[in-house]
Amino acid sequence: MHKVLIFILLSLNLFATQVLEIKNDFVTHDSSNYLYYIQDIHDELNVNDILKNTNLKIASRVHLGTIRGGFWTKLTLKNSSDTKQILSLYNLLPGTNFIDVHVFKKNKQVSFYQLGDLQKQNKREEISRFSMFNLLLDKNEEVTIVSKMKNYYVYNVGWKIEKRSDFTYKETQYLLYFGIFSGIFIIFAFYNFFTFQIRKNIPYLIVSLNVLFTLLYLYGVNGILYQINVGLNLDLITAITWNASSFLFIGLVLFPYYFFNIKKFYPKLKWYFRLKIMMAISIIVLTLYAQFFDESYFFIFKTVGFASIFYCFSLLSTAIYMYYKKESGSQYYLLGQGLYLICILIYGLVLHGLMPYFFWFKILYPLGITLDLIFFSVALYYQKKMKNIEDIQNREYLLEKSRFSSIGQTIGHITHQ
Repeated sequence: MHKVLIFILLSLNLFATQVLEIKNDFVTHDSSNYLYYIQDIHDELNVNDILKNTNLKIASRVHLGTIRGGFWTKLTLKNSSDTKQILSLYNLLPGTNFIDVHVFKKNKQVSFYQLGDLQKQNKREEISRFSMFNLLLDKNEEVTIVSKMKNYYVYNVGWKIEKRSDFTYKETQYLLYFGIFSGIFIIFAFYNFFTFQIRKNIPYLIVSLNVLFTLLYLYGVNGILYQINVGLNLDLITAITWNASSFLFIGLVLFPYYFFNIKKFYPKLKWYFRLKIMMAISIIVLTLYAQFFDESYFFIFKTVGFASIFYCFSLLSTAIYMYYKKESGSQYYLLGQGLYLICILIYGLVLHGLMPYFFWFKILYPLGITLDLIFFSVALYYQKKMKNIEDIQNREYLLEKSRFSSIGQTIGHITHQ
């Protein structure tokens, strides 16, 4: 009898925790421990199955990393505050392909939203870089939100819940700072491009292109290419997001190839660099094939994670070797590669679900790239400075040699006379 009572109490407690209450002091919540989900790889379930299903798995963490989908989720909210609440709910992963959202009150559907970055912008209640919708809750009102999510191999099933005013303020600030950051990057890209035009030094062109690929990646992965709605094909936006980083890897390999003049001074290494370029091109081709022809090929994405780490370690080993050879500017190149490796390792571990998810983890990749590009520029400046010093010393040496030659000729003439 005692065990039965304990079981009943635990069951009641479990039932109580199924509802996320919006209280007076509510600020934000990521829906973990309140959201339930189930995997639906073969697309066999419908919304009523989820609404009535009592065997859904609770999400202790909402970022599932690289996994086959799709997924259904269920979340129940109740306004326990003293006033009416206007909430914004958004999925934490910009770029998710499709999210269909059904909102129920007392088991009756009252709203339906078609979200995701492969849905036309005109189907959205509000065009945002996130898959988001707004929810009005009267006092003591309770709703159940059932969602179906479909994406390419990376899933975050959670819903971030914030007050509408807080969401609008944060997004306005984010876009402002992102715009400033983009402007600085564009100026940096043009500076390196014009420097290349003047000096005809290929590493400057590579830095310029790397900056542009970094911006494309950031605009894609943060959902801004979708949000600005300039008429770009949605599949093209997705292709840019998935492949910009691979083009960036090619640029990161080409920089030391030309900066240290590998072809001329280290001919045995040139095939090693060309192999890495071919690997990146293969990943791009397979990713495009997976997107447009056969989604099962997105297993290559796990390979991309390992490939990025391989690239980082290989570039770091190149930097160490060039530092050992005392190449001009190698110390700055080595520092940039070391910082880049740290950022990429943490980013990759979080992305694949091997480390706890945190909202700002996505800045680690651009942060690593930014630091790397900065140290690229410092290395170029230092190399150019050392080249100028060497040229001045050579000119002084030639002048001295010419002076001594003139003196020698004069003495020779005098001796002859």
